[in-house]
Amino acid sequence: MMDSSEFDFGRNLTKQLKSELEKAGYSVVDIPVSRKDSKTHIENFKSIDANVDAYLDIVGTFVGYFCEDNFTSRKYKPRIIVHANLVLSENNELIYSELISYGEKDTSDCIHFPIDEKYQYEKFAKLLLDKNNFIEGMNAGISNIGNQIAMDLH
Repeated sequence: MMDSSEFDFGRNLTKQLKSELEKAGYSVVDIPVSRKDSKTHIENFKSIDANVDAYLDIVGTFVGYFCEDNFTSRKYKPRIIVHANLVLSENNELIYSELISYGEKDTSDCIHFPIDEKYQYEKFAKLLLDKNNFIEGMNAGISNIGNQIAMDLH
């Protein structure tokens, strides 16, 4: 469904973060990088030739809907889990690291944002028919995550 919609997690999170960080007074430069895979952080920033003080490296470890299935109900809910690192460019030192989840809580050590009931579905077919609400629910998570990271770094 994400592929068939106009929803792009990376683009939307980048836009949100850039806006929030610039409001906080930071100068933000988007630096395209290649990764081993989409769920791993960059290991060494020294190979990136950019004139910046620090690199904000964010990995989406889960982006989509999941099914909560228990004895009393089955619900399809949005879920986003990101791991954000801030690394100094001069020495590759990790100065910020946070796990943030929207939807189900990933671990007790993460920052967690609950989801609104209106983004949850009892039937998978209904979820598939409600593309606008799906995008709205995912963007609500991105907004919470972007605001949290910007607030942490301010």
